[in-house]
Amino acid sequence: MKVAYELVNARREKLAQMLQDQAYIPISNVCAQLNISEATARRDLAYLEANQRIVRTYGGALVEYNQKFPSFLERQQVELKGKKKLGKVARDLIIPKSTCFFDAGTTIYALAIELKQKPVEGVKIVTNSLPIAELMTGVQGIEVHLLAGQYLHRQGVIFGEATIKTLRFYDIDDAFMSAEGFDQKGLWNSDATVVEFQRQVIRQSSRKVFCLGAEKMGKRAPVFLSDWGNVNVLISDAISSDLPVYSQAQFKGKIFSI
Repeated sequence: MKVAYELVNARREKLAQMLQDQAYIPISNVCAQLNISEATARRDLAYLEANQRIVRTYGGALVEYNQKFPSFLERQQVELKGKKKLGKVARDLIIPKSTCFFDAGTTIYALAIELKQKPVEGVKIVTNSLPIAELMTGVQGIEVHLLAGQYLHRQGVIFGEATIKTLRFYDIDDAFMSAEGFDQKGLWNSDATVVEFQRQVIRQSSRKVFCLGAEKMGKRAPVFLSDWGNVNVLISDAISSDLPVYSQAQFKGKIFSI
């Protein structure tokens, strides 16, 4: 039975809004939420892609996070001195012969620069950041593993279902991550796709290290990432007297206020 154009258009608009809100949705979830077949879901996604409303990925769809968020190069120029300080402290936490995850944040890129200048023997780096992978490849004593998925060129990052699937091959000792904001409740980030991936990293890592600049303190981004119970180490250049406000009873880890 042919469905009226108005109903099809309304459904596609609803799908576009869902993607705007959730950023990444597997095909199976699209079908369940809209009560449609997989074939219909793929046609709707193809229509939205053709009209430049979304970017398609294997098994789902990714909103143009690549366009709506400042690029890697733009973000890299912000708070350079602070990122360098955070990177130096984080580098000294890396244990020889450990497996470390580096996320795609520019603060973690600053950590990678410090590690390149002063390598730690036998470290395996797992990352979804192409800039970090390129920076660290060829450094003596360090092994680099780049996760699979869709490459978003402006961000220099790889995301999607394949990224999470390939991450599961690794047992992570230390995960070095950043976020867009932090407050008493916990950590916040800008995009649901980023948060979904970071939560998987948190689940797979023995020690979670967050490097957060003072400019992010007291700020909330659109998506809640985690409470303080999942953080083992907090590194920040915020005023030390302010940081205990954010630890509260949940935070049992260590604070490096620099």
